[in-house]
Amino acid sequence: MRFELRALRRTYGQILLDSGTSIEIASIALGHRSIKTTQAYYCQKSLDTVNSEVLRALDDTMPGTPGTEKPLISQTTDYTGYA
Repeated sequence: MRFELRALRRTYGQILLDSGTSIEIASIALGHRSIKTTQAYYCQKSLDTVNSEVLRALDDTMPGTPGTEKPLISQTTDYTGYA
């Protein structure tokens, strides 16, 4: 089987991002001069990652009684707040 080692760069960048590495560190590790290159071509956050980060941010910013449901989001795939 033939493949180019360069093809693994996207996987490497995505693994870095998914493991919690900042976009700045991933950019440096990939040898980019700007994080814009990393963001545009290599490191895209998965929908699961986006969803969990949005929910975590809402949990951190919304005061409430422990054990109560947050009223803004009722489904895990709807993070816009609209029904």
